[in-house]
Amino acid sequence: TIGSASIEYLGTSISTKPISITVTKGAPKQRDDKTSGVSEADIADNLFIRASIDKNRVYQGEQVTVTYKLYTRLNIAAQMAVDKLPQYQGFWAEELGTSQNISFTTEVLNGKQYKVGLLKRAALFPTQTGKLEVTPFELTIPIQIPKKKNPNNIWDDFFGDPFGRAEIYEYKATSNIVNVDVLALPQNNQPASFRGAVGRYDFSASIDKSVTKTNEPISLKLKITGTGNIKLLELPDFELPNGFEKYDPKINEKLERGGKISGSKEAEYLLIPRIAGSREIPPIEFSYFDIEKKSYQTISSKT
Repeated sequence: TIGSASIEYLGTSISTKPISITVTKGAPKQRDDKTSGVSEADIADNLFIRASIDKNRVYQGEQVTVTYKLYTRLNIAAQMAVDKLPQYQGFWAEELGTSQNISFTTEVLNGKQYKVGLLKRAALFPTQTGKLEVTPFELTIPIQIPKKKNPNNIWDDFFGDPFGRAEIYEYKATSNIVNVDVLALPQNNQPASFRGAVGRYDFSASIDKSVTKTNEPISLKLKITGTGNIKLLELPDFELPNGFEKYDPKINEKLERGGKISGSKEAEYLLIPRIAGSREIPPIEFSYFDIEKKSYQTISSKT
Protein backbone atom coordinates (compact mmCIF):
# COMPACT_ATOMS: atom_id res chain seq x y z
CA THR A 1 0.00 0.00 0.00
CA ILE A 2 1.25 3.45 -0.99
CA GLY A 3 0.13 5.83 1.73
CA SER A 4 -1.79 9.05 1.20
CA ALA A 5 -0.14 12.36 0.36
CA SER A 6 -1.48 15.65 1.67
CA ILE A 7 -1.02 19.40 1.21
CA GLU A 8 -2.28 22.47 3.06
CA TYR A 9 -4.18 24.93 0.86
CA LEU A 10 -5.98 28.05 2.15
CA GLY A 11 -6.13 26.55 5.63
CA THR A 12 -7.58 23.25 4.43
CA SER A 13 -5.78 19.91 4.32
CA ILE A 14 -6.29 17.99 1.07
CA SER A 15 -5.24 14.31 0.93
CA THR A 16 -5.12 11.53 -1.62
CA LYS A 17 -6.48 8.06 -0.95
CA PRO A 18 -4.01 5.22 -0.29
CA ILE A 19 -3.14 3.12 -3.33
CA SER A 20 -3.10 -0.67 -3.07
CA ILE A 21 -0.95 -2.77 -5.38
CA THR A 22 -1.02 -6.57 -5.61
CA VAL A 23 2.31 -8.14 -6.62
CA THR A 24 2.36 -11.74 -7.79
CA LYS A 25 5.38 -13.89 -8.47
CA GLY A 26 6.53 -13.55 -12.08
CA ALA A 27 8.56 -15.84 -14.30
CA PRO A 28 12.32 -15.25 -14.19
CA LYS A 29 13.68 -13.24 -17.10
CA GLN A 30 15.37 -15.38 -19.68
CA ARG A 31 18.85 -14.24 -20.67
CA ASP A 32 20.47 -17.00 -22.62
CA ASP A 33 22.50 -16.78 -25.79
CA LYS A 34 19.39 -16.38 -27.92
CA THR A 35 16.20 -14.36 -27.63
CA SER A 36 13.38 -15.01 -30.10
CA GLY A 37 15.84 -16.84 -32.31
CA VAL A 38 18.31 -13.93 -32.41
CA SER A 39 21.79 -14.32 -30.95
CA GLU A 40 23.74 -11.52 -29.29
CA ALA A 41 26.16 -11.77 -32.21
CA ASP A 42 23.26 -10.80 -34.49
CA ILE A 43 22.47 -7.85 -32.24
CA ALA A 44 26.12 -6.80 -32.10
CA ASP A 45 26.18 -6.54 -35.89
CA ASN A 46 23.31 -4.08 -35.77
CA LEU A 47 24.06 -2.14 -32.58
CA PHE A 48 27.43 -1.19 -31.08
CA ILE A 49 29.40 1.59 -29.41
CA ARG A 50 32.51 2.81 -31.19
CA ALA A 51 35.25 4.71 -29.35
CA SER A 52 37.68 6.75 -31.46
CA ILE A 53 40.49 9.21 -30.82
CA ASP A 54 41.70 12.08 -32.97
CA LYS A 55 45.35 10.98 -32.61
CA ASN A 56 47.00 7.99 -31.02
CA ARG A 57 50.55 9.37 -30.67
CA VAL A 58 51.01 12.51 -28.55
CA TYR A 59 53.44 14.26 -26.23
CA GLN A 60 52.97 14.21 -22.49
CA GLY A 61 50.54 17.03 -21.68
CA GLU A 62 49.13 17.24 -25.24
CA GLN A 63 45.37 16.99 -25.69
CA VAL A 64 43.84 13.90 -27.27
CA THR A 65 40.07 13.79 -27.76
CA VAL A 66 38.11 10.57 -27.32
CA THR A 67 34.61 10.28 -28.79
CA TYR A 68 31.97 7.62 -28.14
CA LYS A 69 29.23 7.06 -30.72
CA LEU A 70 26.30 4.68 -30.78
CA TYR A 71 25.64 2.91 -34.10
CA THR A 72 22.26 1.20 -34.42
CA ARG A 73 19.94 -0.34 -37.00
CA LEU A 74 17.52 -1.38 -34.23
CA ASN A 75 14.84 0.52 -32.35
CA ILE A 76 15.84 1.63 -28.86
CA ALA A 77 12.82 1.05 -26.66
CA ALA A 78 13.65 3.10 -23.56
CA GLN A 79 16.31 5.16 -21.85
CA MET A 80 19.77 3.64 -21.77
CA ALA A 81 21.54 2.96 -18.47
CA VAL A 82 25.24 3.48 -17.81
CA ASP A 83 26.85 0.32 -16.42
CA LYS A 84 30.44 1.48 -16.38
CA LEU A 85 32.11 4.73 -17.39
CA PRO A 86 35.50 4.62 -19.10
CA GLN A 87 38.54 5.02 -16.88
CA TYR A 88 41.20 7.58 -17.81
CA GLN A 89 44.10 6.32 -15.74
CA GLY A 90 47.24 8.30 -16.53
CA PHE A 91 45.26 11.25 -17.91
CA TRP A 92 43.80 14.50 -16.66
CA ALA A 93 40.31 14.44 -18.22
CA GLU A 94 37.80 17.18 -19.00
CA GLU A 95 34.33 16.32 -20.29
CA LEU A 96 33.41 18.16 -23.49
CA GLY A 97 29.89 19.45 -23.92
CA THR A 98 27.36 17.01 -25.39
CA SER A 99 23.58 17.18 -25.47
CA GLN A 100 21.56 15.23 -22.91
CA ASN A 101 19.25 14.20 -25.74
CA ILE A 102 20.93 12.13 -28.44
CA SER A 103 20.38 13.42 -31.96
CA PHE A 104 20.82 10.73 -34.60
CA THR A 105 22.29 11.14 -38.05
CA THR A 106 22.79 8.45 -40.70
CA GLU A 107 26.07 6.88 -41.71
CA VAL A 108 26.98 4.01 -44.03
CA LEU A 109 29.52 1.60 -42.56
CA ASN A 110 30.69 -1.55 -44.36
CA GLY A 111 27.77 -1.26 -46.75
CA LYS A 112 25.13 -0.93 -44.00
CA GLN A 113 23.24 2.21 -43.09
CA TYR A 114 23.18 3.03 -39.37
CA LYS A 115 21.62 5.68 -37.19
CA VAL A 116 24.52 7.29 -35.34
CA GLY A 117 24.30 9.28 -32.09
CA LEU A 118 27.00 11.04 -30.09
CA LEU A 119 27.15 9.64 -26.55
CA LYS A 120 30.17 11.25 -24.96
CA ARG A 121 33.34 13.27 -25.66
CA ALA A 122 36.30 13.94 -23.41
CA ALA A 123 39.58 15.84 -23.68
CA LEU A 124 42.44 13.79 -22.24
CA PHE A 125 45.83 15.14 -21.24
CA PRO A 126 48.41 12.40 -20.49
CA THR A 127 50.30 12.96 -17.24
CA GLN A 128 52.78 10.15 -17.85
CA THR A 129 54.64 8.61 -20.75
CA GLY A 130 54.33 5.18 -22.33
CA LYS A 131 51.39 3.23 -23.73
CA LEU A 132 48.16 4.26 -21.99
CA GLU A 133 44.77 2.61 -22.28
CA VAL A 134 41.24 3.98 -22.02
CA THR A 135 38.87 1.31 -20.72
CA PRO A 136 35.52 0.61 -22.41
CA PHE A 137 32.27 2.53 -22.00
CA GLU A 138 29.49 0.09 -21.03
CA LEU A 139 25.74 0.67 -21.44
CA THR A 140 22.56 -1.36 -21.05
CA ILE A 141 20.36 -0.57 -24.04
CA PRO A 142 16.73 -1.74 -24.13
CA ILE A 143 15.98 -2.66 -27.73
CA GLN A 144 13.03 -4.07 -29.63
CA ILE A 145 13.66 -7.62 -30.77
CA PRO A 146 11.36 -9.20 -33.37
CA LYS A 147 9.18 -12.05 -32.24
CA LYS A 148 10.27 -15.26 -33.89
CA LYS A 149 8.56 -15.87 -37.24
CA ASN A 150 10.97 -16.97 -39.94
CA PRO A 151 14.32 -17.90 -38.32
CA ASN A 152 16.06 -17.78 -41.68
CA ASN A 153 14.98 -14.23 -42.43
CA ILE A 154 14.25 -12.69 -39.03
CA TRP A 155 16.03 -9.35 -39.48
CA ASP A 156 14.66 -8.71 -42.95
CA ASP A 157 11.17 -9.45 -41.64
CA PHE A 158 11.68 -7.14 -38.70
CA PHE A 159 12.99 -4.17 -40.70
CA GLY A 160 10.06 -4.50 -43.09
CA ASP A 161 7.38 -5.29 -40.49
CA PRO A 162 4.84 -2.40 -40.51
CA PHE A 163 3.31 -3.61 -37.22
CA GLY A 164 6.62 -3.57 -35.27
CA ARG A 165 5.81 -6.87 -33.52
CA ALA A 166 8.62 -7.09 -31.00
CA GLU A 167 9.66 -7.74 -27.43
CA ILE A 168 12.09 -5.74 -25.26
CA TYR A 169 15.58 -7.09 -24.71
CA GLU A 170 18.21 -5.39 -22.54
CA TYR A 171 21.44 -5.59 -24.48
CA LYS A 172 24.80 -4.97 -22.80
CA ALA A 173 26.86 -2.85 -25.20
CA THR A 174 30.57 -2.35 -24.62
CA SER A 175 32.83 -0.04 -26.60
CA ASN A 176 36.26 -0.97 -27.87
CA ILE A 177 39.43 -0.11 -25.94
CA VAL A 178 41.53 2.76 -27.27
CA ASN A 179 45.28 3.06 -26.79
CA VAL A 180 47.47 6.15 -26.78
CA ASP A 181 51.24 6.19 -27.23
CA VAL A 182 52.61 9.06 -25.11
CA LEU A 183 56.04 10.50 -25.90
CA ALA A 184 58.30 12.27 -23.40
CA LEU A 185 58.88 15.98 -23.99
CA PRO A 186 62.28 16.81 -25.51
CA GLN A 187 65.05 17.40 -23.00
CA ASN A 188 67.24 19.36 -25.41
CA ASN A 189 66.90 23.13 -25.06
CA GLN A 190 64.32 22.80 -22.28
CA PRO A 191 64.28 26.18 -20.48
CA ALA A 192 64.89 26.39 -16.76
CA SER A 193 61.56 28.23 -16.45
CA PHE A 194 59.60 25.36 -18.04
CA ARG A 195 57.09 23.93 -15.54
CA GLY A 196 54.96 21.56 -17.63
CA ALA A 197 52.83 23.87 -19.80
CA VAL A 198 51.98 22.26 -23.17
CA GLY A 199 49.92 23.97 -25.86
CA ARG A 200 49.94 27.60 -27.06
CA TYR A 201 49.89 30.43 -24.56
CA ASP A 202 50.25 34.13 -23.81
CA PHE A 203 51.64 35.46 -20.55
CA SER A 204 51.57 38.83 -18.78
CA ALA A 205 52.53 40.29 -15.40
CA SER A 206 51.35 43.56 -13.89
CA ILE A 207 51.28 45.50 -10.60
CA ASP A 208 48.50 47.79 -9.45
CA LYS A 209 50.86 50.69 -8.58
CA SER A 210 54.47 51.66 -9.04
CA VAL A 211 54.64 54.18 -6.17
CA THR A 212 53.74 53.15 -2.64
CA LYS A 213 54.68 53.50 1.01
CA THR A 214 56.32 51.06 3.36
CA ASN A 215 53.91 48.48 4.75
CA GLU A 216 51.35 49.41 2.11
CA PRO A 217 50.39 46.34 0.03
CA ILE A 218 51.02 45.97 -3.70
CA SER A 219 49.10 43.56 -5.94
CA LEU A 220 51.14 41.59 -8.48
CA LYS A 221 49.09 39.68 -11.06
CA LEU A 222 50.34 36.91 -13.34
CA LYS A 223 48.02 35.79 -16.13
CA ILE A 224 48.33 32.87 -18.52
CA THR A 225 45.83 32.48 -21.38
CA GLY A 226 45.68 30.04 -24.26
CA THR A 227 44.91 26.49 -25.32
CA GLY A 228 46.28 23.39 -23.65
CA ASN A 229 46.66 21.70 -20.28
CA ILE A 230 45.64 24.80 -18.31
CA LYS A 231 44.42 22.86 -15.28
CA LEU A 232 47.86 21.32 -14.84
CA LEU A 233 49.83 24.55 -15.25
CA GLU A 234 52.31 25.53 -12.60
CA LEU A 235 52.72 29.28 -12.24
CA PRO A 236 56.16 30.69 -12.96
CA ASP A 237 58.45 31.34 -10.05
CA PHE A 238 59.96 34.80 -9.56
CA GLU A 239 62.37 36.68 -7.33
CA LEU A 240 61.65 39.76 -5.27
CA PRO A 241 64.15 42.45 -4.22
CA ASN A 242 65.22 42.62 -0.60
CA GLY A 243 62.73 44.25 1.72
CA PHE A 244 59.56 42.62 0.30
CA GLU A 245 57.27 40.03 1.83
CA LYS A 246 55.23 37.76 -0.46
CA TYR A 247 52.00 35.97 0.52
CA ASP A 248 50.41 32.91 -1.08
CA PRO A 249 48.52 33.86 -4.23
CA LYS A 250 44.80 33.85 -4.91
CA ILE A 251 44.26 31.64 -7.97
CA ASN A 252 41.46 32.08 -10.49
CA GLU A 253 40.88 29.62 -13.36
CA LYS A 254 38.48 29.81 -16.27
CA LEU A 255 38.01 26.94 -18.71
CA GLU A 256 36.21 26.77 -22.03
CA ARG A 257 35.27 23.24 -23.05
CA GLY A 258 34.86 23.45 -26.79
CA GLY A 259 36.67 21.17 -29.20
CA LYS A 260 39.94 22.21 -27.56
CA ILE A 261 40.35 23.05 -23.88
CA SER A 262 41.22 26.73 -23.56
CA GLY A 263 40.96 29.46 -20.96
CA SER A 264 43.07 31.29 -18.42
CA LYS A 265 44.83 30.94 -15.09
CA GLU A 266 45.46 34.07 -13.04
CA ALA A 267 47.39 34.45 -9.80
CA GLU A 268 47.26 37.55 -7.60
CA TYR A 269 50.11 37.96 -5.08
CA LEU A 270 50.05 40.34 -2.16
CA LEU A 271 53.46 42.02 -1.72
CA ILE A 272 54.38 44.14 1.31
CA PRO A 273 57.38 46.52 1.02
CA ARG A 274 59.17 46.89 4.36
CA ILE A 275 62.07 49.14 3.33
CA ALA A 276 61.83 52.51 1.60
CA GLY A 277 63.72 53.12 -1.64
CA SER A 278 63.65 52.27 -5.34
CA ARG A 279 63.22 48.57 -6.07
CA GLU A 280 62.91 46.55 -9.27
CA ILE A 281 61.21 43.17 -9.77
CA PRO A 282 63.28 41.24 -12.33
CA PRO A 283 61.49 40.02 -15.49
CA ILE A 284 59.32 36.96 -14.88
CA GLU A 285 59.64 34.16 -17.43
CA PHE A 286 56.96 31.71 -18.52
CA SER A 287 57.91 28.81 -20.80
CA TYR A 288 55.76 26.27 -22.61
CA PHE A 289 56.13 23.54 -25.20
CA ASP A 290 54.44 24.66 -28.42
CA ILE A 291 52.64 21.64 -29.90
CA GLU A 292 52.46 23.10 -33.41
CA LYS A 293 56.09 24.21 -33.57
CA LYS A 294 57.38 21.19 -31.59
CA SER A 295 59.68 23.51 -29.64
CA TYR A 296 59.91 25.44 -26.37
CA GLN A 297 58.83 29.06 -26.25
CA THR A 298 59.61 31.59 -23.50
CA ILE A 299 57.76 34.82 -22.75
CA SER A 300 59.29 37.42 -20.40
CA SER A 301 57.40 40.10 -18.54
CA LYS A 302 58.56 43.70 -18.45
CA THR A 303 60.55 44.96 -15.44
